[in-house]
Parts: sequence; C-alpha cells; structure tokens
Amino acid sequence: MIGPAGLSIPSYADILALFTTSFLAIYGQNYYLGNDSAAFQLLSVLALAASDEGSALQLAYNNMSPATSIGVGLSLLVLLNGLQRLVASNSTCTVTLTGTAGAVVNNGVIQNAATGDLWNLPATVTIGGGGTVAVTATAQAAGNINASASQLTVIVTPTSGWTSVTNGSNVPAVGAPTEADSALRIRQALSVQLPSLSLPAGTMAAILAVPGVKRINNSIARGSDGTTSFENFTSATDDWGNPANSISPIVDGGNSLDIATAIYNNRGLGVETNGSTGGTLVSEDVTDPGSGITMAINFARPNAVVIYVIITAHVLPGGTIGTLTPLIQAAVAAYLNGLELGGVVSCGNLFAAAASQTNPEAPGYSIRNPLYFARTASPSVSTDIALAFYEAASGVTADITVNWV
Repeated sequence: MIGPAGLSIPSYADILALFTTSFLAIYGQNYYLGNDSAAFQLLSVLALAASDEGSALQLAYNNMSPATSIGVGLSLLVLLNGLQRLVASNSTCTVTLTGTAGAVVNNGVIQNAATGDLWNLPATVTIGGGGTVAVTATAQAAGNINASASQLTVIVTPTSGWTSVTNGSNVPAVGAPTEADSALRIRQALSVQLPSLSLPAGTMAAILAVPGVKRINNSIARGSDGTTSFENFTSATDDWGNPANSISPIVDGGNSLDIATAIYNNRGLGVETNGSTGGTLVSEDVTDPGSGITMAINFARPNAVVIYVIITAHVLPGGTIGTLTPLIQAAVAAYLNGLELGGVVSCGNLFAAAASQTNPEAPGYSIRNPLYFARTASPSVSTDIALAFYEAASGVTADITVNWV
C-alpha cells in the first residue's frame, strides 16, 4: 500500500499469519498446521516468496529518490544530474630508478619494504644517461595505499642494468575506494543546488562535483577579518595570507583542468584566482568558449602531512594480536585520511578510531595510555595537531605502531 509515509509492505510473519488463517478458514480450524506439517511448509515457502517480492518492490520504490536509493539504483539515478559514482582509484608516487645508462625495464614491479604493497612501473622505462630516471609508480591495489619516504625500495622484477629504486622524500598521492552511497548523495545534492547558491558556495560546489575530488579547504572557519581561507572579499591581504579580492581553492584529487574549468565557470567577475599562499601551486589555462580568450586559473594542491602514531593496546580473551594489529592500523589511517583540509588531529578521536575495531559485547582488546602522535617519527607527545588550511593529514599504516602490553 502507498500512503502518506510511502510504500508499506507486510512482514514475512504477517504474510504467513494471513496464509495460515485463510487456509484454516477453507479447510477447517481442526486442520493440523504444525511446523512439521507439509501444509505449513508449503505455506511458509509461498509466504517467503511473497515477502521477497515485497522487498523488491520496496527497493524499486526507494530507488526513485536519491535520498533513499542505494547501490546501482543510486548510480543510475544520479546520471540524470550528469554525475557518475567515483570508481576506486590507485595511489601514485614518483620513484627514481638507478642503474646502467640505456638499460630498459619492461613491466617493472617494485614493493614497499615495510608493508609489502606492490607498485607497477610504466610498461617501458629507460634509465637515463646519468644512470637514473624518475617515473611514476602506480599501486597495484586500488584505494588508500600509502608509503613513507624511502619505503618503495624493493625490486620485485630484477632486470639487467637496474640496480636500485627509491621514492626518496616523495610520498604518494593516495587513491580512494569506490565512492560510498553517502558521499554520492552529498555530491548529488550539491549539484542540484548550484543555481541557488552564492558565487563562492557555487564555486565550491562545482569543484566538489568534479570527478575524483575528495575535499577542499574549509569554508566555515574565519579569520579575525571575517574572511575564510577560500575567499578574501576585502581589499587587502587577509589573515590567511591570501591577496585582496581573491579565491584560494585548495583541492585534493580530481583532474587539474576540470577543476580549473569549474572555477572559471563559477567564480565572480574580476576575482583573482590564487594558489600561491600555501600548498603546491597549480595553474591551468582555460579558454572561454564564447570569446576564445584564454585565462590562467590558479589553485593549489594540499601538502600531505604524515602523522606518526604509537598506540598502546592490551589483548583480551578471544583476541589475536596478529589479526588485531592491522585492523587497528587501518582504522587509525582511515581516520587521518578522512580529516578535512586544515582540520585538527585529535587525541580523543585517535583513541576512538583505535578502539573502533572492538565488539562491545566481546572486545578482543583495549586501548590504553599512552597514545602518542606527531608530525615526526617516534612521537612522544599527545598534543592535538592543528593543520594549516593547505595541509592534509596522511595516515600510513607503516607509520602507525601498536605496542601490546
């Protein structure tokens, strides 16, 4: 039945009760319908089929709205808004190969010495005249595959003339898992609000609608002059260091030209686009489709800040250290990588993330003091870390240590 509250379907128990009541009304109240009777078994099968059909109808009904649709249904629905679900992406990192000048490495594979993650080199790499060459390695597994400095050092596919590899001080541009339903609903809502938003909010929404964009700088926190790190509406340099009458997007993820085009199409008239206050400057030339005039649009990529964490844990009955350690590391890394740009790495939230893998009814471990974290290796403090507006926390499982006591 469809009413003011939407589609209402009966439960399996209600359907079975209706079937048994109707059966007894036909064949008599004295007919035996115990759980072990053939008639009851048949009615149960029919009731289950009717219940499954009702569930399918409920799913189809819910999939008519982005607010309630899920999975494939939501993916198909947002196509009407010109959006697509973000597929899982792979992390990339610049690495340097060393060896004999002119040596060719075909389909090379390297490994993270600490985590064991495998990374693919380009199909063909030729070592340069100076005995080195810098190339982009791509993680074999999709999602948030990270690495610290000088960890990508293991040669998995030995090749004549290739002697070593390292990522030096470079840290990866981490990939992302397939976009969750909740995140896709947020993007869909932003996309339909664009015409009604102010120009700064509309510009932010347009950037967030670019495929692959994960996050942008905070537009809520304000300096003493009332400006945000995204927009300086004053005629002087603001508290964030951004120039007068400018917008300063800090964008994590997404194609640079697509982002620049979104900024160009939605920014206000006469507004400077700035990307030099913090982070890594990106400048893309965007051509106006009407006039043919080309304009440089600037924004910035955030600086990745690896957070080193030392956790103290105690194993409880039923828990296994070898199984729990990677779960705790992954949960803490996910918390760090999910923080907004310029956010705060909170000691309390780190505790919560580290403890999140426990079952309240049968916990396999407990988190204890001390819990240390910092921007540098071997942390010895528990002080909250306030990131600059152009910084992104980066959680690397290899840099998250779990000490069992």
